[in-house]
Amino acid sequence: MPIIKNVYIYILFSVLIVYTAYTFLWTRFGLGVTSVVQYALLGIVLFGVFLYIVKPNRYKNSWTNWLIFIWITQALAFYWGESDATTQFKESTFVLLTAAPILSSTYNPKYVKYLFIVMAFVSVSMYYVTMSMMRLVDDNSYGGGYMILVALPVFLYFFREKSLRFQMLFTIILFVLVLSSMKRGDILACIVGIVVYYYIKLKDSGKFDYRILLAIIVTIIIGLFAFQYLLDTNEIFAWRFQQTLEGDSSDRDNIYSSLGNYFMNAPFHVQLFGGGFDATVKISGARAHSDFLEVLSCEGIVGVFIYLGAFCSLYRQMKRRYDVNEKAVLAFILVIWTVKMIFSMFIYSQPTIILFALVGYILNNRINKQYEY
Repeated sequence: MPIIKNVYIYILFSVLIVYTAYTFLWTRFGLGVTSVVQYALLGIVLFGVFLYIVKPNRYKNSWTNWLIFIWITQALAFYWGESDATTQFKESTFVLLTAAPILSSTYNPKYVKYLFIVMAFVSVSMYYVTMSMMRLVDDNSYGGGYMILVALPVFLYFFREKSLRFQMLFTIILFVLVLSSMKRGDILACIVGIVVYYYIKLKDSGKFDYRILLAIIVTIIIGLFAFQYLLDTNEIFAWRFQQTLEGDSSDRDNIYSSLGNYFMNAPFHVQLFGGGFDATVKISGARAHSDFLEVLSCEGIVGVFIYLGAFCSLYRQMKRRYDVNEKAVLAFILVIWTVKMIFSMFIYSQPTIILFALVGYILNNRINKQYEY
């Protein structure tokens, strides 16, 4: 039986790695190939969730339970609202359900470590694919920076046994790449996440480690130099920065206002259970660009309560972790979640899968992670 479980995990990660290259697949081979990958991943994930549900309670985790509840509310909103938003529902399904089998299974952590690293490198590669597309169409809306951002916690966690100098190098390189993506939310999440990560490493290490403090200072200084360089040499970056100074919110203020007004004037049952999975598009003509407003509009107060339950559950488990590296990485992920939840889309974004997969791995108490090395 353990052999079967190991094979399942390896198949799951193999398909996840291919799915991470989604942008490359559909631009090179068309949507037909990506559809096959998506159906394969859907079947594997649903099978893993079934295995998770039938396991005894001691193998379960409250955070994963909350994620499954979120998915159930979304599925009901999708069905009752007769939604056509299959792409968004598909992405949230993979993000919300992938962690369950990873958290509850037993497997060799050494091999899974390599699979995570490959997945992170593929995500970084997709950054270059999306940025090349941005240059071709002169469009600054591609989320290449997020593909870099989600890879950073993976590298920090699995390279935690490397020297601090090595970790700093990876942090700085990926931070500069996130800066060059010109996505303000991703840049903010990266800056705050790096500071929180190294602060926890410094605070919870048991002794004052000047090297960690130096890592924070050096990262900030290099980041400032990189920011100034991009500001001087990249016209699109300078334009985006000027937009920010002028208060441009990429039409978020209008979207937020229309969604807020609709909710305040909606019938009580709509406020409680939402207006269906396509509610935000029907109200404002676009997605909310905010998980909180998206969930509030589509699944109502009940959906928001369950969504925040998942967030708070992960926060509590992060606070209880004894391993400093695990706590720091989980805190980094919570920072990304917070920023994306407020200013962008988190559970509806394909790259988030790698973050939730990593959380599932960290929270899995059935494997001894010292055997990674």
